[in-house]
Parts: sequence; structure tokens; C-alpha cells
Amino acid sequence: MEEVWLQSRNKSENEEKWLAEAQRIQGEIWQALKIAEWQKAYNDAKSTLPAKAKALLDPFEELSAKILIARKDLNAFLRQWEGLQSRLQEVRLHLTQEGEAARAWVDEMVRIHRSIQLGSMIQEWQQAYSRLQQSLPSKLRLVYAKFDALSNRALYSREPLQRFWDDTVEQFRSMRIWNIDFRKLTTNLIKDFFLTTSFVFTYRAGSRPE
Repeated sequence: MEEVWLQSRNKSENEEKWLAEAQRIQGEIWQALKIAEWQKAYNDAKSTLPAKAKALLDPFEELSAKILIARKDLNAFLRQWEGLQSRLQEVRLHLTQEGEAARAWVDEMVRIHRSIQLGSMIQEWQQAYSRLQQSLPSKLRLVYAKFDALSNRALYSREPLQRFWDDTVEQFRSMRIWNIDFRKLTTNLIKDFFLTTSFVFTYRAGSRPE
């Protein structure tokens, strides 16, 4: 119900316009970086990868769902995404005793990443985000915004929160407590609390008889 509410709630005209423009710019960036191709390859590879390899690449799956708000977010994202190549090489080293399927998927992700040619596009994106920041809506409105690389859409969703909780539960069950980011755990508890509170108040207000 929270998911439906997030995606269908009323938005201001400024928020609608900003989200549409952010979607256009980020969609162009994600296509240039071939992130949808990479994410599809990673989704197919997951079942063949050992836990250590997944731990190295999972942060990039989370990163690919992040919506970029400002020029500094773009610059930080590009630096992090550039580091994917070294992570893939590290994963490749962990696969010496693994099957051919795992190596094939990692090689495919390496190929996708190496095929990217950005040229002068980074400067154009930086300028676009400088303009976009002038009409930025309340950041509180954007806490639950995400970017879906496969559909090339910017939307509001609790899916990143849910993915974090699912992963955290799995780490607890496997007794890999050291893999849990407790700072992010605190942040996501707060996000989930405010999301649930906002949803409940809105639902109650809409359910009151006139």
C-alpha cells in the first residue's frame, strides 16, 4: 500500500516538472553508461556468483537506482561508477574455482563497462544539473525517489528500503553481521518510520467521513 501511495500521491506542478526533467537527463546518462545492460547482466549472474563476489558488486546495483539531484551527485556517481572496473577484476580473481557460467557473466559485465565512450558529454551533463538545481523541490519530497534503469524512469518507491531490509535479514540469518552497514541501518529505520507515519496520516485523513 505504501508503494502504491508513493507512486500515485499528488505532486505539485514544480515537482512534476522537476521529476520529468531529472528523468530525461538521468535517462540520457544511464543509456550512455549502458547501466540497464549492466544491471540485466548482473541480475542474470547473481545466482552463479559466490557470496564474496556479490558483496563486491551489490553496492553498484544500489548505486544504479540512485536518483541524481545536483551536479555534485553526478560527479560523485561518475567517480564511483568508474571504480566498477577494478571491482569486476577483483571478482574475476575470486572465480578461479567457479564454473564457466559465472566467469562468462563477469566477462560480459567487463565488456559492457569497457565499451563506454563519454567524450564531452560529462560537461554537458554537469551544465544540465546546474540548471536543474535552480528548480529543485523540497529534498524531503525526494527522499524516496529512485531511478529504474530497466524502464528508464524516475519514480517514488520504497523498493530500495525493502531491498536493504531483505539483505540485512539475510546477513543476520547467515551470521555475517560484519557485512551490515549499521549507519545505513539507522538511516533507513528513520526513513521507514517517516514513510509509514506519513502514509498512515494521509490514509486516515482520506478515510474520514465528511
